Amino acid sequence: MHVVPSREESWSQSAVLAPGLGVPVAGTAVDGRARTLGEGRGVLAPPEDPRALAGALSRVLAGERPDPALGRAYARQFTPSTAAAVYASAYRQLLASRTMPRGSSESWIRCTPSRMTAAGCPKSSASAARRKITPGSRRSAWR
Repeated sequence: MHVVPSREESWSQSAVLAPGLGVPVAGTAVDGRARTLGEGRGVLAPPEDPRALAGALSRVLAGERPDPALGRAYARQFTPSTAAAVYASAYRQLLASRTMPRGSSESWIRCTPSRMTAAGCPKSSASAARRKITPGSRRSAWR
């Protein structure tokens, strides 16, 4: 059994991994934990209630086990390859939104962090090399 008795915690990686491995989890229903362990993936107790948490632990030890299939299905959303794909997509969107020159949808301006202004990339300059890049291309506009 894995126990996560936090008073505050927006997301617990161990509370996701343990059910993914078929380990029963008991924890407090704080912040995002209720979503992680809810719907039969774990056993929840109210926060700041040691007796309720002890009761949850006793129930798991007595044989009340969450359905391991539910925990495994939930954990699959957080595999390294899935998380990497989410981050890569967010970075591509950020890059695309910060490198488009004003008034143009066809060409992109080379925009490096050292040339970045509070308003974004400058419209153009003699040192800014213009080139066409598609949002999905492998060439980076940040070089």
